[in-house]
Amino acid sequence: MAVFEPGAIQPIELEQEMRASYMDYAMSVIISRALPEVRDGLKPAQRRILWAMFDTGMTAGSRYQKCATVVGEVLGKYHPHGDAAVYDTLVRLAQPWVMRYPLVDGQGNFGSIDGDPAAAYRYCIVGDTRVRLADGRSVRIKDLADMEPNSETDINVMVLDKDAQPVRADKLFHSGTHPTKRVTVEGGFQIRGSDNHPILCLELVDGVPMLGWKRLDELTESTTVALSRPTEPAVKPTKQERAIGVLLGAFVSEGWCSDARAGFANTDKEYFDEVLEAYDGLVGGKRKVRTTSHTTTGRPLHRMDVANPVAIPSSVLGSQIGLRSIDKHIPDEVWQSTPGIKRAFLMSLFEGDGSVVLDKRASIRVDYATISIRLARDVQQLLLEFGVVAHLCHERSRSRYRLFVTNKRNVGAFATRVGFLGAKHEKLLRLLLTVPVGTTSLSRDHIPYLAEFVRREAPRGGREWLSHRNIDRYERWDTQRTTILEKIADEDLIAAVLPLVDSGYRFAKVTSIEEAGPAPVYSIRVASPDHSFIAGGFVNHNTEARMTQVAMSLVEDIEKDTIDFGPNFANVEGVREPSVLPALLPNLLVNGASGIAVGMATNIPPHNLNEVCDAAMRLIDDPEATTEDLIRIVKGPDFPTGGIIFARDIATVYGTGHGRVVMRAQVDFEESKSGREQIIVRELPYQVNKARLMQTIADLVNERKIDGIHDLRDESGRHAAVRIVIELKPNARPHTVLNNLYKHTQLQMTFGALMLAIVDGRPQVLSLKSLLQHYIDHRRDVVTRRTRHDLEQAKERAHILEGLLKVLDNLDETIRIIRAAQDEKSAQAALEKRFDLTERQSKAIVDLRLGRLTRLESSKIREEYAALIKEIARLEDLLANPRLIDGVVKDEISGLKKKFGDARRTEIRHDEVEMNEEDLIPREQVFVTLTHRGYIKRQPLDTYRAQHRGGKGVVGARRSTDTDYIEHSTTANTHSDMLFFTNRGRVYRLRTHE
Repeated sequence: MAVFEPGAIQPIELEQEMRASYMDYAMSVIISRALPEVRDGLKPAQRRILWAMFDTGMTAGSRYQKCATVVGEVLGKYHPHGDAAVYDTLVRLAQPWVMRYPLVDGQGNFGSIDGDPAAAYRYCIVGDTRVRLADGRSVRIKDLADMEPNSETDINVMVLDKDAQPVRADKLFHSGTHPTKRVTVEGGFQIRGSDNHPILCLELVDGVPMLGWKRLDELTESTTVALSRPTEPAVKPTKQERAIGVLLGAFVSEGWCSDARAGFANTDKEYFDEVLEAYDGLVGGKRKVRTTSHTTTGRPLHRMDVANPVAIPSSVLGSQIGLRSIDKHIPDEVWQSTPGIKRAFLMSLFEGDGSVVLDKRASIRVDYATISIRLARDVQQLLLEFGVVAHLCHERSRSRYRLFVTNKRNVGAFATRVGFLGAKHEKLLRLLLTVPVGTTSLSRDHIPYLAEFVRREAPRGGREWLSHRNIDRYERWDTQRTTILEKIADEDLIAAVLPLVDSGYRFAKVTSIEEAGPAPVYSIRVASPDHSFIAGGFVNHNTEARMTQVAMSLVEDIEKDTIDFGPNFANVEGVREPSVLPALLPNLLVNGASGIAVGMATNIPPHNLNEVCDAAMRLIDDPEATTEDLIRIVKGPDFPTGGIIFARDIATVYGTGHGRVVMRAQVDFEESKSGREQIIVRELPYQVNKARLMQTIADLVNERKIDGIHDLRDESGRHAAVRIVIELKPNARPHTVLNNLYKHTQLQMTFGALMLAIVDGRPQVLSLKSLLQHYIDHRRDVVTRRTRHDLEQAKERAHILEGLLKVLDNLDETIRIIRAAQDEKSAQAALEKRFDLTERQSKAIVDLRLGRLTRLESSKIREEYAALIKEIARLEDLLANPRLIDGVVKDEISGLKKKFGDARRTEIRHDEVEMNEEDLIPREQVFVTLTHRGYIKRQPLDTYRAQHRGGKGVVGARRSTDTDYIEHSTTANTHSDMLFFTNRGRVYRLRTHE
């Protein structure tokens, strides 16, 4: 080939370039992404996640840390791909229905067997969203700390969780600028955040109302969102709190303030005097007071004017200078103050521009009007902190926004927890007394899906009473809680209902979802089991993780030079990653693996740790053991979800490295309280999505492809992890229905095994024995390298101790030499010359504390040296004898088995798995008739009945089109054989159902 100068263009065949580029890409995907390494059973992304967690201290037993920390560490140092790939891999490592032995211990929402997605690893809301703190303050999330974009910082604040309980937030994340969505729910409440931000929602899961997390990009206009509505007792402001709140509320509502003048006006003399007193006490200075007539009502209007407001800028009113009515909002002094100031502010605000009305239908309402949309939303959110729900509407004709607090229960909460200041509050209390106590006009403040669920599941005794009551309304629970619980009666049903009722959440449907453009977004790390916090009235969430105990066995002794490290993808100095983990855990077999590469794929089933450890120890003892020998120990796959597998093809899979394993759900039969037969599904085949399975069954029933099913429901989570109840019709044959379910649904599936892994940089299909042998060889190498490392460390320590022992025998002389030396180096040189020491020994002597020269310490040094000599001999003997290495490998595998081994979950059956058509035919008695002309007919036996006098017969086998008549008849079972003899001496056999 011709040699070209740098930068010159080299001609090349297109076919050759495409072939080379494709092969480079294919091998990159195969080696670097899709397939597991045979030694530790991990794909590169999995290995990098575990290494990053270990390297950053997220080990078993340590505190949980935010998943965003792991993802950021992996992306920044080891994995040059998208964050979704890394987080999804981390989530799989934590899911117990995916991993037989999970390697990540997750806290928070990590998905479900129903296919629900995990919560976002980094929830992100815009900087102006206010986080509720435990001390009563509401702080914008961006104000929790000063920080740069794409960074994190430690914080120490107590926030409120989903139950309004104090929990600690210890880290703030500035996630940079990202696209955002704005979600609006009924009543006008809004939240703005990144697409992956999760909030608490109420969903109907197989007929059961349940709280769960949904990302903003998963919401639809039918989604029901939960708003936090605390119900703490009313807070009474102190005198100082009341003065601050009243003054700020008055000026936001009906005051004005500029550099040149300020003032306030109101028709209520008592309210005006309290504002005036607060102004004098908190601001002071000259002001004028006068009374005029209101231009509209003619009532006396009391005014305060400040011609020279020099004292205002440095007072609590400083934030109000220059604000027009349309720009007004709740001052930060209120948001970041005590609940007492917040309440006094609202009382003053509503006294100024609020009103209370009782309409013709005896329905009470509290209103507040403003032309500032920001103020309207602020007031709505602050009211929610006091457990009061206000609906926001835009009165376009009057160019203003109104807040409505409606229904007696909600207005009652306003009266007791907020209220007005003066005459308006007296009017409110008076009107509340006029509202009928037993009104049937209940509010829309309810718990969706609850009534239908309770009425369906409640025992018959109380079902009728419950069906005539609005038991999904909070008012009904306020007045009839004891009676409702007595009628429900069932403890499990009560346990499912009360968390929803007692949560106090306001449930509101999403009304709009819109793109809100890019914005800086933030998140916090919450140190609580569910990692929830309240911000903007919505309940927010995230996930945290650490390594499991069993995962620690994958990285055990990694610091002892047991494996090779290499540079990261960017070849950054000082950043190294392991090429493989030491892996005491036989991870490839016990957890399995799946992956799709270019032109090839792997699908290795998980196995039981006890069986794999026993097989590995057997192979160490007997290297000539065959696959047949090992199959007697490793009986078959052991899936995390349990279920049943059939043994027929297992030997083929283990012998050749590929084949199929038939899986079935674990089911049994029960009789319901009503006497109906039920098929109970207790365990599912591996990788079956429970929710999708139930939908498939429902579709087959609706399409009449499966008969005999009366009802289908999911009772999982009450008594067991999986419990699907399939209730049958009275005349249904349970085994026939079950066989049809096996045939048409995922209750029976085939696991296509292909045991492909990377061996010495190349993909290979491996038998069971080969997989075990590679694991054993790896452990031999790890133990050998660890022994060599320990030997070097022991020899180095013994070398130092030998020097110490020399000077201990000449202690006085040693001290004189050191004292006589001018510096440390000259002391070392003198000691080396006098006692024939090495440089390392002399340095250790010079660095030695005088306290270690006592008689007791000298004795310890001699004992340590003697023990080291014995340890060195043991380690050298170990390295010289491979059988001793095998003994160590066996002992460690045996210890792993004792520590983490557990019982098999998947049952293995040796009977025939294939179903024939007869399995789908119900066993029943039929009436068979044969006519004179050879016409045969089969009918169910219950078609016929005794004919009474004057009754009408049943048309049987007679053909209405001719004069044919029945010659022979008999009864038989559909699965019985019928024999037919010809006049030529031949006999034929036919199944009755045929």
